[in-house]
Amino acid sequence: MFLRIKRASGWFLAALIALLFLYYNFVKPRWKYIIIHHSSTRLGSVRIFRNGHEERGGAWPFNDPMFYHLVIGNGHGSGDGELERGRRWLRQQLGGGCCSLKGLDRVERISDLPLAFSDYYNYTGIHICLVGEFSKNPPSGAQISTLCPVVEKLCRRYRIPPERILGHRDVQMAPTDCPGRAFPMERFRRQIERRLNTRLEGRKVSLFTWRITLVNLWPVLGFFFGEYYFATALLLFNLFLAFLFIKAALPLLRARPVSLEEEEPETQLLPVPACREICEEAMALEDEMFSPDDPAPEQMMQPAEILESGGNPLTGQEEGDSTIPVNRCDDEKIDP
Repeated sequence: MFLRIKRASGWFLAALIALLFLYYNFVKPRWKYIIIHHSSTRLGSVRIFRNGHEERGGAWPFNDPMFYHLVIGNGHGSGDGELERGRRWLRQQLGGGCCSLKGLDRVERISDLPLAFSDYYNYTGIHICLVGEFSKNPPSGAQISTLCPVVEKLCRRYRIPPERILGHRDVQMAPTDCPGRAFPMERFRRQIERRLNTRLEGRKVSLFTWRITLVNLWPVLGFFFGEYYFATALLLFNLFLAFLFIKAALPLLRARPVSLEEEEPETQLLPVPACREICEEAMALEDEMFSPDDPAPEQMMQPAEILESGGNPLTGQEEGDSTIPVNRCDDEKIDP
């Protein structure tokens, strides 16, 4: 019964490890949020932003200097409504549009921690920047016309609900108005929700390449295309699952009943030096028991001779011998 419980536990643990491996490697979507930004500049493009961000610095090692994944132009520096894909998107690198570790002093509840440590949204969010400054004026119609199908396609691909379409100001506590007060965020979410409910995809937009598809299929492959942070975290998690399987699940699966032969202690052979020591001790004991003063065996009287002399053959005493015999084994005197 105990053996069955052990094996059942092993199968359960092995199945759980396999499910965790499949879910985090092949089922769980790579991205959870869509973060909308405005550039707060009159003109911009991927090239312009990359040069500016590179001069400013702050990008993590091995990541592209430009913090955004996608850029939608406004006609100054790039076409109005033109979609440009940054290297971070093509390599599926984590974003950098949110400030890190700002606003910790404003944390009041546990749900505020991701806002204070906003790299969480860099790690899990797709960052889209619209060129322009939307504090007073909203984005152009061409920009919204491009943004809607882009966000819709991302929501369908990564199963992102409309409530996870957020503005930059919604994902960090550091003061910012990005993407601007004039950006119609609530109306935009409702529009995306209607498009998703119709189950009809809108205008075709070019977002994905075969490399992106491979990395999305198994994020560990990001090592071959320039994405290292998410791939490293997933690889370490896989190594932990392998260690857990080898050390915990496999011994339970290999459990077998213990036979009676295995329960009996096995005879252990003494090494040669130990045998020699025992032999030498036995020989020394024998020498002590038979001292040189004892008569030789041929000189000792036989029981018949003792009887003829009137002695006691059991004790070896002759007639007239009053010596008290000694028991060599017990070293106890025998009463006369």
